[in-house]
Amino acid sequence: MGLRASTTFPLQYPVVLDNHQTDEPLAFVNISLKKSSVQTSTNIDGAYAFEINPGVYTLVFNFPGYESIETSNIIVKAGEITSIKKIALAARELVLSEAMVTPQK
Repeated sequence: MGLRASTTFPLQYPVVLDNHQTDEPLAFVNISLKKSSVQTSTNIDGAYAFEINPGVYTLVFNFPGYESIETSNIIVKAGEITSIKKIALAARELVLSEAMVTPQK
């Protein structure tokens, strides 16, 4: 079994809404390690944590209605807590096409 590194992203670096007015924490954001099946989600305070092997990772942040963000070159070392900058998700503009409803006889 390989050595595990506990990687925690503390509350001072939560995932937040980028609304240019406040930095509200965003709960239930999906966070995954790129090219891996490892994933987690943020808690009610926008905080999250992984327990992963030492290495270099890319994190992918996804939330419906918001632009996805990738953060690369996250270096995880054995026995150390790794933290990254605050992640701010921006709303994605959705353009819907017209829907036509017609009655059937």
